[in-house]
Amino acid sequence: MAQTPSGMKAAYILFGLATIACGTDNFQGPAWTPESLCPTSISASIGFSGGDWCAVEPNSAYCRFPNTTIIHNALTHCPAVEELDMYFEVGGCTGPEVDRWNLPVELSQEGQKYPPLKRLKLDGYSFGGLWERTEEEPVDPKDVTDVKLYEDEWDDDESRWLPNQWIDKKNGWVQEAWERDGKTKTNLDMWIEAMDWSQLEELSINTRRSEMVEVGSKLPQRLTSLKSLHLNSLGFVQGLKEHTLEKLKWVGKTKKGQLEQILRLQGESLRSVEYRCDEASCSDWPQHVNISAIADLAPHLQHISLNMPRVNGTWPFEDLNALANIPSLTSAELYFRLQSDCELYGQYLGRCFRCGKAWQEWREENRETGHCHGDQRYASPFLNATTAQEMFAYLRSHKVGTKLEEIGFKAGDWTGPYDGPLRLEEFLDGQRVMITCRSDNHQNVCENVRTSEYMD
Repeated sequence: MAQTPSGMKAAYILFGLATIACGTDNFQGPAWTPESLCPTSISASIGFSGGDWCAVEPNSAYCRFPNTTIIHNALTHCPAVEELDMYFEVGGCTGPEVDRWNLPVELSQEGQKYPPLKRLKLDGYSFGGLWERTEEEPVDPKDVTDVKLYEDEWDDDESRWLPNQWIDKKNGWVQEAWERDGKTKTNLDMWIEAMDWSQLEELSINTRRSEMVEVGSKLPQRLTSLKSLHLNSLGFVQGLKEHTLEKLKWVGKTKKGQLEQILRLQGESLRSVEYRCDEASCSDWPQHVNISAIADLAPHLQHISLNMPRVNGTWPFEDLNALANIPSLTSAELYFRLQSDCELYGQYLGRCFRCGKAWQEWREENRETGHCHGDQRYASPFLNATTAQEMFAYLRSHKVGTKLEEIGFKAGDWTGPYDGPLRLEEFLDGQRVMITCRSDNHQNVCENVRTSEYMD
């Protein structure tokens, strides 16, 4: 029997209620509204690639949630949302769709709550002041006589990137105004009140602002279900319940003894650890990890990602032996520096404004002698399938306990896409190599996954 129009209407209403309660990720179309289907996960890039992308490509996935106000409305209307991933393009060019750098939690009506998220990823989020966006007056290109080229240089405690310094100052002004007006709640305070954090299982925070002190003092004790953590804050880790994390990712500045300190707090439960710094940020390639201490501090560790040195022109077999003596280890990712010492020295001279003509003289001398050209710009020995297989065979033959299943050997630029102000292209940009080695039918097989012109 055919369904009547009234029956069809009732079915449509029931379907709509079901999508609000259960959620869906199967939708197409422009920006989300309260009349849209409710998602179970929200992924947003605020200010993605500059310009008003959403006016040009309104059906782009990033235009589904183009600003924080729309995301806030979705969170207050959709109780089935379990995952939130927000990336903020801080500095450089951002489009007019960017309204602010955090969620407008203060707009919540009485009784409104965010759903208890299970996975939360924040990149560039501001936990402090409101920081409303202010549009600058348009500039005529004919009036531009000078362009500032900023270095892509970060610090854990204070950014040297000028746009962020300005944002930090503005945040300070906002907080002073709040204190004068009797307001004491930051954006983090309001978010803590608006959501049950006890169900969060995975958390990733990458903030380029000096706000982790507040976050580390207020949030960790609420994360009673947290299993996976990605951030660079020892204070945050110290605030968590001990030996509850299963996965830890720390990619940034490292310090001697820091990993051991973390493992004393979380090592008994950890199965996976990534503790390293990208070559773009740590070209000096500091070695801050005592690998021989890991086995005792993390007895159940199955995977590890570390920076590895070259030692006197060869591979670090002493460190490889220490890795092989972690009984529970089954896989690893080992990162090696791609650039040679002479290449890095030339880059230093090129950025040194106090060095006079040293860079020009160094360049001319090398041009005549052929020094630091071609292959000499890369660290030696070179990382390729042959040299990776040599290290993998050594690890396998010296391994104690569980057998090694797979090792990834990497070198070069493994950072994400750059979103900052205009800068000169660096030699390292986009150059990277990865060799994956595994055991197949009792044979060591290494595959060269080439992603750049490295050593072509």
